[in-house]
Amino acid sequence: MIAGYLVPESEGSVDLAQARVWLSERLPGQLVPALCLMDELPLKTSGKVDRKALPWPLPNSGGDDEPDLDPDLVWLAELWADQLGPLPFTADSDFFALGGSSVGVARLVSALRQTHPDTEIARIYADPTLRGMASYLETLEASTDSKRDRNGCRGGLGGPKGLSWWDCASSTACAT
Repeated sequence: MIAGYLVPESEGSVDLAQARVWLSERLPGQLVPALCLMDELPLKTSGKVDRKALPWPLPNSGGDDEPDLDPDLVWLAELWADQLGPLPFTADSDFFALGGSSVGVARLVSALRQTHPDTEIARIYADPTLRGMASYLETLEASTDSKRDRNGCRGGLGGPKGLSWWDCASSTACAT
């Protein structure tokens, strides 16, 4: 993640939303930094910026103009923030347009599979907006338990008499 720390010349002289749009028009999505407004940059005695004193994780610096998310989307937005940083998300925010990468998607899917084990990476690419991903994930909630056997394996690979999938891998007794 790339962070950009801005010190405005005067109060209200920097519009973060406008700055994000300007940067996204000129840079590939993964290079657009998460922005943070600061009163002043922390300096070392040498006059250089003290990078260790910069705030991290970034405070939510979007201001009062940030839209309120539907409560059904907040949990997913928090997972996005883990990958993209503290950006202002809307229901129509696009994961990739905000800087999401293939590695970010893999990490997001890994986190999503904690509660939605059947999450497919291809569907996350197909539904890249916050609302689209949430709608897709809603379709999985009712089906996750029915596709798994008592041992948590797909397609009944748990095997008879409590055998694990690796016990069944070479056995015909576990064929389904």
